[in-house]
Amino acid sequence: MDCTNHVSGELYGIGIRLGLYLHWAALLILRASGRGSWSTLSRIRMSVNLISCMIFSKLVSDIVHSRSLSLDFLITFYLIVVLFYPDGYNLYRQSNGERRSGYRYTLLPDIPLILYNLICLAVSVLGAWFWLKGIHHTEPTSCSAKAAFFGVFDLYDHRWRSFATAWAILSVVFFFILLMIHTFEYWSENGKKVEKYDLARRRGVHCGLPFPSIPAMSRGFLRPRVPRIIARFKWKKPYARRIVILALRVTHWLFINFIPPLAAIISAERMIHANQLNVGALSDSAGQILVLIMGIANMISLLWEIARRPNKPYEDPLAAYMYHCHSSSPCDRDEASQILRELLRSYINYDPIVRLDARKHPLESLFRTALMEQSRKSIIDAAGHGDLSTVNEILASQKTRDYHQHSPDVKIPRSALNFAASYGHVEVVKRLLEDEMTVLAWHPLDNYHCGPLYSAAQKGHSVVVELLLEKFWGNLDGRRKEVECALGAIEDNTPGHSEARRLLEAYRDGLDKEKLDIV
Repeated sequence: MDCTNHVSGELYGIGIRLGLYLHWAALLILRASGRGSWSTLSRIRMSVNLISCMIFSKLVSDIVHSRSLSLDFLITFYLIVVLFYPDGYNLYRQSNGERRSGYRYTLLPDIPLILYNLICLAVSVLGAWFWLKGIHHTEPTSCSAKAAFFGVFDLYDHRWRSFATAWAILSVVFFFILLMIHTFEYWSENGKKVEKYDLARRRGVHCGLPFPSIPAMSRGFLRPRVPRIIARFKWKKPYARRIVILALRVTHWLFINFIPPLAAIISAERMIHANQLNVGALSDSAGQILVLIMGIANMISLLWEIARRPNKPYEDPLAAYMYHCHSSSPCDRDEASQILRELLRSYINYDPIVRLDARKHPLESLFRTALMEQSRKSIIDAAGHGDLSTVNEILASQKTRDYHQHSPDVKIPRSALNFAASYGHVEVVKRLLEDEMTVLAWHPLDNYHCGPLYSAAQKGHSVVVELLLEKFWGNLDGRRKEVECALGAIEDNTPGHSEARRLLEAYRDGLDKEKLDIV
């Protein structure tokens, strides 16, 4: 018996499927690599939305005119919802390339993401109706209809229909919640509710879902980072424990990023094959050709963009402007403020938003903070490696001077002094201590006891200890507390550093004498 079923290629023909698979691969590359521009991400998402709307409209039209097969909805659901499920809630992050001291840029909800949530919600609502009633209003197939979820089974099986109905209802709830969260976040950001929104973002919600602000959850259970295999084993022990952790992280990442899409691809292809669905030739449908061209073009443009700048993840706030702005429509002040807030919100060491004078000069303050964070990371790296020329260049920068003048409470060069003192780079320490910003930033009153003096004493760099003591300032109790902390480092960790101990003890005795004289 011939079980061939002739269906329209506009719904899930080979061109439609290949085009969607290429879009999924492009989004996976963007999510996994952390490269590519945000304008590219928005363009690919809008392409997916356009194709999904076309397929959904065709499906609804076929159902209304009683032309739809009983298989059409499930294949459509796989291609629209399940295939792109990981992109329905992922707010992509870009890193500036530094593993610990770098900050990450978080892409907040935008129109393409909200539109996709709306499309998925509409498809899920249709699915709940379809499995409850609509399946009886579709045309039967030539032979027994086969569904697939990796494996193949009867579409009308009672257990499968119960599962599919529950799945559709849960999908409605899930995408409704996502739509509300992303719409509220988008409206809050564009509705100028800055103070309330900044406070919420500082609590660690970075993935668009209401996760608590704890490290494991703020990274996102549903959006894990790509595991770093080399970094997991570099200079670290025990290896057995790290192998187990790495295996769990790889499994987690593969499960989130590959299981739903692979389920969609395998199940859709098996249903088409098992039910002998004839979707017609690619050349017979202009819609299939158009979708395939869109998929190929988006993939090529993404790969070309990555190939042009393979080692340049976003390092400055201006790189994000393409997300909101185009050459024909420049950013205004409100849009620029929004973009810069997005960039600065995920900073690891501290949140610069707390330190901004956002009420008086929001845009200028955000620019200064963004530019200064780059300089801060560069000077820390240069100080740790003893790169005196780079340190001189950064300290001489007018941007650095201007920033410190407007934000004197932000202790920019302190960490650089810590690194230089710890590694014993005498010339770099001298240069940093010649700079007024460093001297003002380093004092015992800022609750950062055991700073550069501790680092130098612990490593036995007596020359650095002497240089630091010459520039030491603050009240007597604060200075004495840090000297005692440094002495404790020598006694506990590095006995025998006699010169550093002698300098510290002499300075402590001088402080005690000075205190007695005051009394």
